[in-house]
Amino acid sequence: MLTFNLWVEAGLINGALGYIENIFFAPGWKPPQLPQFCTVMLEKYCGVPFDKDLPILVPITPIIKGNKMKIPLKIPWTLTIHKS
Repeated sequence: MLTFNLWVEAGLINGALGYIENIFFAPGWKPPQLPQFCTVMLEKYCGVPFDKDLPILVPITPIIKGNKMKIPLKIPWTLTIHKS
């Protein structure tokens, strides 16, 4: 689930649900460092296609929120109805 409005007109909004397809790290990087980007399949995405064969595949890059850099994704089944 996205946790930040990235591109409202294309459907990349807070709460959009999808599936992580892949996680890409820079050469020589590994967890716990942040990846360069994650590719996520979002059914309601209607923007410019990242992959012409799979137009709902979207790259999600780290963002800076406050003084922290993070990937704006969260596992949705960890939320309760009161926090969603």
